Amino acid sequence: MRQTKTVLCVLVALLFCSTLIFYVSLNQVDREQGQELNKQSLVFHEDSPEQYVLSRMVDVQRKNHLRNQCRLMNYSDDLDSVLKDQEFLSHVIVDKEHKMLYCYVPKVACTNWKRVLMVLMQKTNVTKVLDITASLAHSQNMFMKLVNYTTPEVEQMLKTYTKFMFVRHPLERLLSAYKNKLQQNYESSKYFKKRYGRLIIQMYRPNASPEALERADDVTFQEFASYVSDTQLRPNEHWQPAAELCRPCAVHYDVVGKYESLKEDADFVLSHVSRTVRFPELPKPSNTNANLKTSLDALPELLLERLQQIYEADFRLFDYQPVL
Repeated sequence: MRQTKTVLCVLVALLFCSTLIFYVSLNQVDREQGQELNKQSLVFHEDSPEQYVLSRMVDVQRKNHLRNQCRLMNYSDDLDSVLKDQEFLSHVIVDKEHKMLYCYVPKVACTNWKRVLMVLMQKTNVTKVLDITASLAHSQNMFMKLVNYTTPEVEQMLKTYTKFMFVRHPLERLLSAYKNKLQQNYESSKYFKKRYGRLIIQMYRPNASPEALERADDVTFQEFASYVSDTQLRPNEHWQPAAELCRPCAVHYDVVGKYESLKEDADFVLSHVSRTVRFPELPKPSNTNANLKTSLDALPELLLERLQQIYEADFRLFDYQPVL
């Protein structure tokens, strides 16, 4: 009997040691891979009857938050309305080979995303993503979009393809649009200054000089914000709310990436379709966020309230904190 007890004690001890070694090894592997539990933990979840998606906990959390807010705001989840929404259909790039749909939101790294997709879809011989010119990436017929397909095809893609979009703090995105389109001297900026700058000065600058109207290159952020807050005017896609462009309450995106974690979120998407293509490291970080508070502090409170009302859905659906 005493011998039997001894053998049992030895076996229990061996089992305990083996278990301990296993967990220590597992934790060591996790540390070596540099995974953060709250961001990189992978889980399988059923997003639709046709599709099982491998996702991170952070994506599950973001989607749960989004769907709760959609319900609280009584936003429609009617897919039929999406299938008839030409603006939405024109904003979703189709990658049939990798079965991916990307709803692009201007001023949320969409130029780099288009460059990456050109490489991924072998639409260029360029190997360095940032060597692709912005004008080429944005050329009109570069990509097929949902609008180019029949309604049954679109419906099937929305049910079975991996869908992703990227978002940014709404007012930071607005400031970025202002700086890029009305302050810089890019080719695209020249069009925006003529098309929008002149109109904004006419509407919101009393006694504007003929020179200011001719040049249209000194629009202030307050004048631009006043123009955007005028709900009688149709917004340009560069400052139109992301919720309107991508219809996230009706389309169940697998990944809703954020500008604040751009590289990490983008590479997670790409890791499922390529071993080599990765999102580029930006040569210099954007300083828009650093300038946001100063720019907003200069706006009248009533104007700031109107802007927050316009972007309310983006604030709530994508979990950004209002500034007031």
